[in-house]
Amino acid sequence: MPLSNLLILCGVGGAAAVLLLFPEFRKKLGVLLGGFLNLFVEDTAKTPEGAAAIYSKAIEEAEDKYNKASDALKRMTGRLETAIKARDKANREVQEYESKARTAMSRGDEATARVYAEKRQDSILVAKQYADTVNQLTPAVAQARDIFTQREKELKDIRAKKNLVVEQLKTNRDVEAAYDDLDELRRDSASKRLLGAIDEEVKAGSERAVGSRIVHEAKLNTRIARADEKSDDYAVNDFLDSLRSPVSLPSSTKRPIIEFVTPKQKEKH
Repeated sequence: MPLSNLLILCGVGGAAAVLLLFPEFRKKLGVLLGGFLNLFVEDTAKTPEGAAAIYSKAIEEAEDKYNKASDALKRMTGRLETAIKARDKANREVQEYESKARTAMSRGDEATARVYAEKRQDSILVAKQYADTVNQLTPAVAQARDIFTQREKELKDIRAKKNLVVEQLKTNRDVEAAYDDLDELRRDSASKRLLGAIDEEVKAGSERAVGSRIVHEAKLNTRIARADEKSDDYAVNDFLDSLRSPVSLPSSTKRPIIEFVTPKQKEKH
């Protein structure tokens, strides 16, 4: 035998031994399992399918009780009717035998009168017996009729309530699902959130690009300004150099002297 099967058998045997040797533990375990089962049944009963199944079971039980109550009422009502008929028949026989006994006695036939008198007495006993039976069955039949009426009403109520409850549970589930769908539609999807992040990054990138351009232009303008300043310095320096040593400069490098001639000077020439 494989080791795994042997371990399983040992575990099952040990559990069975614990349950047999410790009845209190077995009782507590039964209560615990019953509690879990009740929770499962309660959760199942909250669904339309579970409620329909439970109501069907309740209707089946109610129908069984209704049928038993109906049978009991029919049986007891039949016995009561039979006892009433037998009592009434025995009472009629008492009257009949009494009349015959009187007639026979009036004619001097005492022997015949005695026979009818004895039959009369037997009928009295029978009538009394059935009268007692009627007295016992009358309240019992009344109770059986009340029970039958209750079971009949209970069965009708459960059948009517089943449809209402199951439909209400279906409606509740559908409404809850609809609100869940609405909540889901209100929430942004992951793709939309990513698109939003992309839009934000594009906006931020555009702002960074504008900022970079501004910084770049500022740096360029600064360099140009500095270059202009240096160019001005060069011009100033050249001019100063020309003032310091005008004789030593080569003729080719001497700056041309611009003379301004007035109109009168032109006329003299």
